Amino acid sequence: MCHMKRKFQQYFWRCALVVFLALRVFAQITLDGSLPNNSNATRNGNIFNITGGTQAGSNLFDSFRDFSIPNNGTALDTFFFM
Repeated sequence: MCHMKRKFQQYFWRCALVVFLALRVFAQITLDGSLPNNSNATRNGNIFNITGGTQAGSNLFDSFRDFSIPNNGTALDTFFFM
């Protein structure tokens, strides 16, 4: 019986770890820093504001390592051309 109890405990803790890690996965925007003028990303609730970036002509470029927005979330990329 001791062997079965040990197996159950191992299984329980593995499951608990998986659940813990799954709950810790949050929506995120992570910039990768690969552009000459990098963007900035800030979060206010479920709204992500992305500012800055690299302009080439009338185009704006952002580069992300991670880009994950929650359900009912919004990503706003705001840039004012000069």
